[in-house]
Amino acid sequence: MKAAVDYNCINNDVILQISLFTHSYLEEPCQSFELKSVYIPYSLNPGTDSETYTKLKLTKKYIALGSATYALLDRSDLDKYFVLENKYLCTNSFLVQQSTDHMCESTIYFNMSPEIVKNSYTFETFTDFQPPPETLETETKVLLANVETPWRFNCDQDKYVPQDLVGGKYAMISKEHLCHCEVSIQDIVLPCSLQYCGGEVKLLLLTYTVN
Repeated sequence: MKAAVDYNCINNDVILQISLFTHSYLEEPCQSFELKSVYIPYSLNPGTDSETYTKLKLTKKYIALGSATYALLDRSDLDKYFVLENKYLCTNSFLVQQSTDHMCESTIYFNMSPEIVKNSYTFETFTDFQPPPETLETETKVLLANVETPWRFNCDQDKYVPQDLVGGKYAMISKEHLCHCEVSIQDIVLPCSLQYCGGEVKLLLLTYTVN
C-alpha cells in the first residue's frame, strides 16, 4: 500500500508532497472482486460418494469490472497502485477488455449464454483426493462445499434435539435460516448470526445442484 501524501524535512522546513489524481470523465470507476474457486465433486447427485473432484482454473486472482469492460489483475498489479480509503488509484497501465471478448472469469458476471460460459472455462480434475471443506457467500446464501454428512442443524427452539440432515457434500443454505440456527459438521461449525435475521423464522430449505 502506498500513501497519497509524502513529506520530507529539509533544514527547519517540512515539505509536503500531495499527489493529485485525475481521470477522463469518460472513464468510469470499476468494481473489483477477488476470485475464488472451490473443489466440486465430479458427481453432484445426492447419495453418491465420489473421490474425484474438479476445480475451475482461474486466469488471475482479481477482476475489475465496468459496465461493458473488465480487467484481470494479480496481487502484484494491485500493489503498484495508490490506495486511498477503499479505492485503488491506478497510476500504471493495464489491459482492459470488452465484455464481448469472453474470458472465463467475466462470462457469468456479464450474463453470457450457457454455451459461451461452458466454452470459456477450463477445469482441473483431481482423483483419489479429499479436499477441505469451504464456504462461499452471496448476499443471501452460503454455499457449503465438500462437507461431511450427516449435518446437524441446531436451532434455539430445539437446541437439545439437533436435526440430522442427509444431503450432498455441496449445497446452499439461505442466510435467513442461520438467524437462530447453526450448522454442525463433525468438528466444524457454521455459526448463527443476528445479522441474518428478518421479520420471521422460516422453514429450513436446502438447495442442491445435480448433474
